[in-house]
Amino acid sequence: MSKFSERLANLGQVGPAKMGFGKSAAREKNPVMLVIGRGGGQASDASNADLVLRQAGSTENGDGEWGLIVDGPAALDADALVENGCQFLLITSEDAGAEALLADELAKGLPVTDGLPEHRVRAIEDGPFDFLLYRPESIEWPLTVGAVLRLQDLVSCFSKHIFLDLPENAGLPGEKDLEVLRNLPVSALVIDLAAVNPADASKMKEAIAALEPRKPSQKGERSPLVLSGSRTTSDGHDHEDDDGYDGGDDADWEDEF
Repeated sequence: MSKFSERLANLGQVGPAKMGFGKSAAREKNPVMLVIGRGGGQASDASNADLVLRQAGSTENGDGEWGLIVDGPAALDADALVENGCQFLLITSEDAGAEALLADELAKGLPVTDGLPEHRVRAIEDGPFDFLLYRPESIEWPLTVGAVLRLQDLVSCFSKHIFLDLPENAGLPGEKDLEVLRNLPVSALVIDLAAVNPADASKMKEAIAALEPRKPSQKGERSPLVLSGSRTTSDGHDHEDDDGYDGGDDADWEDEF
């Protein structure tokens, strides 16, 4: 598992206690969502985001953690990327070399859209992707029930982490909207650093840090959409439906008494 995959898995969790004697220090709480910045002067605006998203071929320098957009067949040096602080690859082109999927130290992401056919949903679910990036055509704040259901349509199709890429001029969500997005759940917000007021971005990041973890669902953890012809059991695997099942050995055992 890559370092960034572990970070996603620990969203909303409390960090381990520090070793040592004396008065115990407060444990660090991981945010329930990440803020990822794209565009703008990334080196100067990075303080308003947890990571920045760089374009392919970017010569941007600076400290911090970042992800790289892979939009073509150019060869990747995964070791060099990791050494330079890269955390994940966002593969936006199907023409990208498949070797990118072998970079174990880098998390992999893929953009998704509304209305994907079932066979593509299944292929993405079975693929080696850690997160999916969804950018709706438009979104307005505060959210309405209808807008939440449209987002849920996409989120419920997958078991992977969902990153919500805010459209241009969409503005930023308020505190209540952030709570709703946490509950969907959304694991990261991608914002345009060039279009967002730095003070507003900083305020949103602080609001996310103050959010409590999502409450466990009474129905258990969310599972991906189950396609026709299969069923998902408690072991997490899909099994073909067997209409001829009649209880097997257990039924025969009961008949003897």
